[in-house]
Amino acid sequence: MLLNTIPNFPGPRRINIHQSGVSTFQTCARKFMLGSLYGLKPRTRGKRTAADKGTFIHAYIEGELTGETGPVALDRTYKEISRHINDSDADSNAKVAAHKDLQVCREVGTACAMYYMANHPIDLDEWEVLGNEVHHSCKITGVGRPIAGTIDMLLYNKKQKTIWVVDIKTTGKDAEVRASTCRISTQTDLYGLLAADYCNTAGYGALIAGFMHIIIQTPTIKYSPGKDKDFEDYIERVGEWYQGKGRHKDRSTK
Repeated sequence: MLLNTIPNFPGPRRINIHQSGVSTFQTCARKFMLGSLYGLKPRTRGKRTAADKGTFIHAYIEGELTGETGPVALDRTYKEISRHINDSDADSNAKVAAHKDLQVCREVGTACAMYYMANHPIDLDEWEVLGNEVHHSCKITGVGRPIAGTIDMLLYNKKQKTIWVVDIKTTGKDAEVRASTCRISTQTDLYGLLAADYCNTAGYGALIAGFMHIIIQTPTIKYSPGKDKDFEDYIERVGEWYQGKGRHKDRSTK
Protein backbone atom coordinates (compact mmCIF):
# COMPACT_ATOMS: atom_id res chain seq x y z
CA MET A 1 0.00 0.00 0.00
CA LEU A 2 1.29 3.46 -0.89
CA LEU A 3 1.70 5.77 2.10
CA ASN A 4 -0.28 8.56 0.45
CA THR A 5 -3.33 6.28 0.12
CA ILE A 6 -3.65 5.74 3.89
CA PRO A 7 -6.41 7.97 5.39
CA ASN A 8 -5.07 10.88 7.49
CA PHE A 9 -1.47 9.86 6.79
CA PRO A 10 0.80 12.92 6.96
CA GLY A 11 2.66 14.00 3.86
CA PRO A 12 6.46 14.35 3.69
CA ARG A 13 7.90 17.41 5.40
CA ARG A 14 10.62 19.84 4.36
CA ILE A 15 13.22 19.32 7.04
CA ASN A 16 16.64 20.65 7.96
CA ILE A 17 19.62 18.38 7.38
CA HIS A 18 20.26 17.10 10.91
CA GLN A 19 23.29 15.10 12.00
CA SER A 20 21.17 12.38 13.61
CA GLY A 21 19.08 12.14 10.43
CA VAL A 22 22.23 11.70 8.34
CA SER A 23 23.30 8.83 10.59
CA THR A 24 19.85 7.23 10.42
CA PHE A 25 19.73 7.56 6.62
CA GLN A 26 23.11 5.83 6.27
CA THR A 27 22.01 2.89 8.43
CA CYS A 28 18.32 2.57 7.49
CA ALA A 29 16.76 4.69 4.75
CA ARG A 30 13.25 3.44 5.55
CA LYS A 31 13.54 4.51 9.20
CA PHE A 32 14.75 7.92 8.03
CA MET A 33 11.80 8.23 5.63
CA LEU A 34 9.16 7.32 8.21
CA GLY A 35 10.68 9.18 11.15
CA SER A 36 12.28 12.28 9.63
CA LEU A 37 10.30 12.91 6.45
CA TYR A 38 6.86 11.76 7.65
CA GLY A 39 7.32 12.57 11.34
CA LEU A 40 6.11 9.18 12.59
CA LYS A 41 7.18 7.97 16.01
CA PRO A 42 7.29 4.35 17.22
CA ARG A 43 4.56 3.40 19.65
CA THR A 44 5.76 4.03 23.20
CA ARG A 45 6.41 0.79 25.06
CA GLY A 46 7.57 2.49 28.24
CA LYS A 47 10.78 0.51 28.66
CA ARG A 48 13.89 2.63 29.03
CA THR A 49 17.01 1.70 27.10
CA ALA A 50 20.78 1.85 27.44
CA ALA A 51 20.64 5.25 25.76
CA ASP A 52 19.34 6.70 29.04
CA LYS A 53 22.52 5.56 30.79
CA GLY A 54 24.44 7.54 28.20
CA THR A 55 22.21 10.55 28.74
CA PHE A 56 22.96 10.57 32.48
CA ILE A 57 26.69 10.11 31.84
CA HIS A 58 26.63 13.06 29.41
CA ALA A 59 24.76 15.19 31.95
CA TYR A 60 27.14 14.44 34.83
CA ILE A 61 30.32 15.06 32.84
CA GLU A 62 29.04 18.25 31.28
CA GLY A 63 27.69 19.46 34.63
CA GLU A 64 31.09 18.98 36.25
CA LEU A 65 32.93 20.78 33.46
CA THR A 66 30.58 23.75 33.11
CA GLY A 67 30.08 24.57 36.78
CA GLU A 68 26.49 23.34 37.02
CA THR A 69 27.86 20.32 38.98
CA GLY A 70 27.15 16.70 38.14
CA PRO A 71 24.43 16.07 40.76
CA VAL A 72 22.43 19.14 39.71
CA ALA A 73 22.68 18.16 36.05
CA LEU A 74 21.56 14.63 36.92
CA ASP A 75 18.50 15.87 38.79
CA ARG A 76 17.53 18.15 35.91
CA THR A 77 17.95 15.33 33.37
CA TYR A 78 16.02 12.86 35.53
CA LYS A 79 13.07 15.24 35.83
CA GLU A 80 13.05 15.89 32.07
CA ILE A 81 12.98 12.19 31.16
CA SER A 82 10.39 11.45 33.88
CA ARG A 83 8.14 14.14 32.41
CA HIS A 84 8.46 12.55 28.95
CA ILE A 85 7.46 9.18 30.43
CA ASN A 86 4.43 10.69 32.16
CA ASP A 87 3.37 12.49 28.97
CA SER A 88 3.81 9.42 26.76
CA ASP A 89 1.01 7.26 25.34
CA ALA A 90 2.16 4.18 27.30
CA ASP A 91 -0.33 2.55 29.67
CA SER A 92 0.00 2.99 33.45
CA ASN A 93 1.81 -0.32 34.02
CA ALA A 94 4.33 0.48 31.31
CA LYS A 95 4.95 3.90 32.86
CA VAL A 96 5.60 2.37 36.29
CA ALA A 97 8.07 -0.06 34.69
CA ALA A 98 9.71 2.78 32.78
CA HIS A 99 10.28 4.81 35.94
CA LYS A 100 11.90 1.77 37.59
CA ASP A 101 14.14 1.24 34.56
CA LEU A 102 15.00 4.94 34.55
CA GLN A 103 16.13 4.79 38.17
CA VAL A 104 18.46 1.90 37.32
CA CYS A 105 19.83 3.85 34.35
CA ARG A 106 20.44 6.83 36.61
CA GLU A 107 22.30 4.75 39.21
CA VAL A 108 24.51 3.01 36.66
CA GLY A 109 25.13 6.22 34.72
CA THR A 110 26.01 8.17 37.85
CA ALA A 111 28.52 5.59 39.11
CA CYS A 112 30.03 5.26 35.65
CA ALA A 113 30.45 9.04 35.19
CA MET A 114 31.84 9.58 38.70
CA TYR A 115 34.42 6.84 38.17
CA TYR A 116 35.34 8.22 34.75
CA MET A 117 35.79 11.80 35.97
CA ALA A 118 37.86 10.63 38.96
CA ASN A 119 40.23 8.64 36.76
CA HIS A 120 40.21 10.66 33.53
CA PRO A 121 39.86 14.30 34.57
CA ILE A 122 40.04 17.03 31.95
CA ASP A 123 42.77 19.54 32.82
CA LEU A 124 40.94 22.87 32.93
CA ASP A 125 44.29 24.68 33.07
CA GLU A 126 44.89 23.40 29.54
CA TRP A 127 41.30 23.23 28.26
CA GLU A 128 38.37 25.65 28.34
CA VAL A 129 34.78 24.55 27.76
CA LEU A 130 33.31 26.84 25.09
CA GLY A 131 29.94 25.12 25.04
CA ASN A 132 28.09 21.94 25.86
CA GLU A 133 24.93 20.57 24.26
CA VAL A 134 25.36 23.22 21.59
CA HIS A 135 22.21 23.38 19.43
CA HIS A 136 22.99 25.16 16.18
CA SER A 137 21.75 25.51 12.63
CA CYS A 138 23.11 27.37 9.64
CA LYS A 139 22.86 27.71 5.88
CA ILE A 140 25.61 26.38 3.63
CA THR A 141 26.14 27.79 0.15
CA GLY A 142 24.94 25.30 -2.45
CA VAL A 143 22.89 23.23 0.01
CA GLY A 144 19.12 23.50 -0.45
CA ARG A 145 18.15 23.18 3.23
CA PRO A 146 19.78 24.46 6.45
CA ILE A 147 21.92 22.01 8.37
CA ALA A 148 21.28 21.53 12.10
CA GLY A 149 22.51 19.47 14.99
CA THR A 150 23.66 19.25 18.58
CA ILE A 151 27.34 19.18 19.50
CA ASP A 152 28.09 17.44 22.81
CA MET A 153 30.93 19.78 23.70
CA LEU A 154 33.37 22.30 22.27
CA LEU A 155 36.78 22.47 23.97
CA TYR A 156 39.41 25.16 23.49
CA ASN A 157 43.05 24.15 23.89
CA LYS A 158 44.74 27.12 25.54
CA LYS A 159 48.28 26.09 24.52
CA GLN A 160 47.54 25.25 20.90
CA LYS A 161 44.86 27.93 20.53
CA THR A 162 42.65 25.43 18.73
CA ILE A 163 39.05 24.25 19.12
CA TRP A 164 38.03 20.59 19.30
CA VAL A 165 34.61 19.08 18.66
CA VAL A 166 33.88 16.51 21.37
CA ASP A 167 31.49 13.60 20.89
CA ILE A 168 30.72 11.60 24.05
CA LYS A 169 29.78 8.01 23.29
CA THR A 170 28.77 5.17 25.60
CA THR A 171 28.85 1.50 24.76
CA GLY A 172 28.12 -1.86 26.31
CA LYS A 173 31.09 -3.29 24.38
CA ASP A 174 34.78 -2.83 24.95
CA ALA A 175 35.65 0.85 24.46
CA GLU A 176 38.54 0.06 22.12
CA VAL A 177 36.23 -2.01 19.91
CA ARG A 178 33.75 0.88 19.78
CA ALA A 179 36.57 3.32 19.03
CA SER A 180 37.57 1.31 15.97
CA THR A 181 34.22 2.21 14.36
CA CYS A 182 34.64 5.98 14.86
CA ARG A 183 35.69 7.23 11.44
CA ILE A 184 35.39 10.45 9.51
CA SER A 185 31.98 10.32 7.82
CA THR A 186 29.24 12.52 6.44
CA GLN A 187 28.02 12.96 10.00
CA THR A 188 31.39 14.18 11.30
CA ASP A 189 31.73 16.49 8.28
CA LEU A 190 28.36 17.99 9.24
CA TYR A 191 29.55 18.42 12.84
CA GLY A 192 32.58 20.28 11.52
CA LEU A 193 30.47 22.66 9.44
CA LEU A 194 28.17 23.36 12.38
CA ALA A 195 31.08 23.91 14.78
CA ALA A 196 32.87 26.26 12.37
CA ASP A 197 29.76 28.38 11.82
CA TYR A 198 28.90 28.44 15.54
CA CYS A 199 32.44 29.51 16.52
CA ASN A 200 32.51 32.16 13.79
CA THR A 201 29.12 33.51 14.92
CA ALA A 202 30.23 33.52 18.58
CA GLY A 203 33.42 35.40 17.70
CA TYR A 204 35.93 32.66 18.54
CA GLY A 205 38.99 33.32 16.40
CA ALA A 206 40.58 29.88 16.74
CA LEU A 207 40.62 27.13 14.13
CA ILE A 208 38.65 23.87 14.41
CA ALA A 209 41.50 21.38 14.89
CA GLY A 210 39.53 18.14 14.81
CA PHE A 211 37.29 15.69 16.63
CA MET A 212 37.71 14.09 20.03
CA HIS A 213 35.71 10.99 20.99
CA ILE A 214 35.17 10.26 24.67
CA ILE A 215 34.11 6.61 24.69
CA ILE A 216 32.92 5.11 27.97
CA GLN A 217 32.00 1.48 28.50
CA THR A 218 28.96 1.15 30.76
CA PRO A 219 29.16 -1.47 33.53
CA THR A 220 26.81 -4.43 33.61
CA ILE A 221 26.37 -4.46 37.41
CA LYS A 222 23.53 -2.65 39.15
CA TYR A 223 23.18 -0.95 42.51
CA SER A 224 21.82 -3.42 45.04
CA PRO A 225 20.93 -2.52 48.67
CA GLY A 226 21.54 -6.19 49.47
CA LYS A 227 25.12 -6.10 48.18
CA ASP A 228 26.03 -2.46 48.72
CA LYS A 229 26.06 -0.73 52.09
CA ASP A 230 25.42 2.58 50.33
CA PHE A 231 25.89 4.20 46.94
CA GLU A 232 29.56 4.88 47.66
CA ASP A 233 30.03 1.13 48.11
CA TYR A 234 28.39 0.59 44.73
CA ILE A 235 30.74 3.11 43.10
CA GLU A 236 33.67 1.18 44.59
CA ARG A 237 32.23 -2.05 43.17
CA VAL A 238 31.92 -0.38 39.75
CA GLY A 239 35.59 0.59 40.05
CA GLU A 240 36.48 -3.06 40.67
CA TRP A 241 34.43 -3.99 37.62
CA TYR A 242 36.40 -1.57 35.43
CA GLN A 243 39.74 -2.69 36.84
CA GLY A 244 38.93 -6.39 36.71
CA LYS A 245 39.53 -6.87 40.43
CA GLY A 246 37.85 -8.92 43.14
CA ARG A 247 34.70 -10.60 41.88
CA HIS A 248 35.49 -9.25 38.42
CA LYS A 249 39.09 -10.46 38.11
CA ASP A 250 38.23 -12.44 34.98
CA ARG A 251 37.39 -9.19 33.15
CA SER A 252 39.94 -7.63 30.84
CA THR A 253 38.92 -4.00 30.36
CA LYS A 254 40.59 -0.62 30.34
